[in-house]
Amino acid sequence: MRRHMHRTLRILLCAGLLLGACASPGSRVKRVESTPEEAKAAMDARNWSVAAERWYGIFAGDMTHRPEACEMAARAMIEMKDWQNASHVLDLGLRFHPTNVNLLEEKGLALANLKFARAAADCFERVVELEPGRTQAWVELGRAHMDLGLELAAARAFEQALDLQPDDASVWIDLGRARARGSDPQGALAAYATGFDREPGKVDDLIEAAQQCALPGVKQKRTEYLELGLGWLCRVTMREPQHVLAHFELGVLCEELGRKDEAVEHYRRAIELDLSNLAALRNLAVLYASMGNVEGTREMVERSLALEHDPDRRTALQNLLESVSKPRDPAPAPEADGKPTPASPAPAAPGG
Repeated sequence: MRRHMHRTLRILLCAGLLLGACASPGSRVKRVESTPEEAKAAMDARNWSVAAERWYGIFAGDMTHRPEACEMAARAMIEMKDWQNASHVLDLGLRFHPTNVNLLEEKGLALANLKFARAAADCFERVVELEPGRTQAWVELGRAHMDLGLELAAARAFEQALDLQPDDASVWIDLGRARARGSDPQGALAAYATGFDREPGKVDDLIEAAQQCALPGVKQKRTEYLELGLGWLCRVTMREPQHVLAHFELGVLCEELGRKDEAVEHYRRAIELDLSNLAALRNLAVLYASMGNVEGTREMVERSLALEHDPDRRTALQNLLESVSKPRDPAPAPEADGKPTPASPAPAAPGG
């Protein structure tokens, strides 16, 4: 218990110092004397400013015994996105009620939105220690860990949330993102597929998911995931037909599936939308070379060289163009039996 008290005091002290450094001069929480019925009526009417003042007035009149008034005041402030005053009120509440999980969870939300991810994670960790069955606290802990660049820890938190509530599509997508950024593309795709089965998905998430499909680490159900990736990208282009990156990634996945003509179409569309799209120009140059299209290769190499500054890549592009520009030796004519005719010996020199 003493360890938990010390940890809560550390959270409050760190958050107080951080907020004190950024608080605007003279800013303070307003309070209005009220009854719980009046405060609740303001909440029900979604009159957040009045509700915050009334609930805070009730809490300020008896901080020792009214933690629910602190919680409601902070919730109204959070609805107004007044994260700083919400955090201040919650500091007061946690001073008297350090193990109140509702106050701790709201404090974590306020800190997360004030961009204090480490302090926010401390709050959410304290919540799940006290009450492991709080799904939303696990979700917020995962998001705080993502903000800190701790993708593996984030994935574990999202997995805990899904154990408690497995039908939440947004958390499956959160888990996919955490696994993708934690270098687990196979696991990421499994999570993304579950999430996108349940909701359409946001554009950025659909593209990030599709980018996992062609990675070398995806070995199981590779073709199935490539097809899924095409479907996710088509969702993007249906909403945003001129989305350059979506067309480029469609080219990548079509090429991976051996659909070269479709890949050419998508790369060219990406280039039409962004003439300086060097990645699409390079990919299309290589693809044209593999198809034996000398003129297409030459066009894309020349356009790439006009933009490319990296010396190694410039050399590779020049070598690519040389390799497809070399005249090929004509195939020897077959004999009547279908076997190739050997080359005729050179004529003897005169007088030899």
